[in-house]
Amino acid sequence: MLKMAHTLSLLLILNVLAAMMIVTEEVSADENESVADLRVNEVADKGTSDTCDGKDWIELHNAGADTADLSDMVLVDDKGFGDEDQYIFANGSNLSGGEHLVLCKGADFDFGISGDDTVTLFAADGTEVSTSGTMGDLGAPDNTWAYFAEGYAYTEAPTPGAANTADALDHGCTYWPASNYDPDADIDDESCTYDRPGEDVIFCLADEDMTCSSESNYLEATIAPGEKFTFVFVLENKGDSDIMFTQSSHMTISGSNGSRQFGFASLVEGWGDEDDAGEVPGKWESDLEVQYTHVQDSEMCDGCILQAGESTAYFERSLTPGSEAPPGTYKWWVTLVRVDHTYRIDDGESGYDKDWDYEYGNATIIIHVEAEESGLPGFGAWAAMIAFIGATGIHSLRSRGRFNRMGPPSD
Repeated sequence: MLKMAHTLSLLLILNVLAAMMIVTEEVSADENESVADLRVNEVADKGTSDTCDGKDWIELHNAGADTADLSDMVLVDDKGFGDEDQYIFANGSNLSGGEHLVLCKGADFDFGISGDDTVTLFAADGTEVSTSGTMGDLGAPDNTWAYFAEGYAYTEAPTPGAANTADALDHGCTYWPASNYDPDADIDDESCTYDRPGEDVIFCLADEDMTCSSESNYLEATIAPGEKFTFVFVLENKGDSDIMFTQSSHMTISGSNGSRQFGFASLVEGWGDEDDAGEVPGKWESDLEVQYTHVQDSEMCDGCILQAGESTAYFERSLTPGSEAPPGTYKWWVTLVRVDHTYRIDDGESGYDKDWDYEYGNATIIIHVEAEESGLPGFGAWAAMIAFIGATGIHSLRSRGRFNRMGPPSD
């Protein structure tokens, strides 16, 4: 009987312990769920006039219905969990469901909040509970970085200790170079469209008619040692709308969003002598000869118009073999680049953001450098000079090939 009594007592104790474990697990699960509802809800990195004496502040929100235990949880900036200035909640701290908690710099936490900082709430074991993400560095006094259903954004209507007001935000396209980019929008509404202005404006090496045609983007010439070879880049408006030049080298479609402008550039790189890739021998000089945007009375001026179907010289460049360049055939690769500009104005600061498209197109230049003969230019050089004087007004050219993204010519 005694043995049976001990056995029953042991079973009773085990059942009680099991019941306690079940209760503990249920409480822990509830606590985890309530902690998961905690959120870094609003951050004032420049302070607000009516809260925390104008100093930085952070607001937490319990979006759930149950009270969340904040004991030993950590609040810290982008220096991360374990930093010496992190704020640790005292044992027994909690936040009721639906409530907000505002913490002030100096009175509560010691770390400073910069404009591009991150504020994160961690559990005591270092598990991330909520983070503000990297702020946009556009804050100002009485503006806050606040949580909304669409994500975090700045608002001019701080709500310390209360729900954030979505009506205070402007929704629109926040990404450039979208055609409907709205620099005043606070939250992106997924309305962005990405058509580029001036798609019908073509940038190329000039053909004999100073236009962009099937014969553009391949030039070949024979020159004497030390002779300069000049080539011209042109713009041709193949569309139906006129194009207006603004700020000289930029362009925009008349009547469209004037904040979206575009221009072009080129990179000229040598392939080496004959078929050898690499540095071109002979210390060649590559120079920008004429930039028509800087020429007085040029057709490329502020307010000048490139009419539909018309073309104009954009700029001239030159290649000149050095005195050490041996006779031979030299290949040059030309990268044609489109540059899209977006003019932005943010809190009194303005400037151009640039998007460089190095895949716009390419071109090839072949230059045959003749051997010196009695100090006179060779026949090929005379032919090139005659072509320059009599045909096109540019020093080239025997042109062939096709426009845009043309690969290297076959030998």
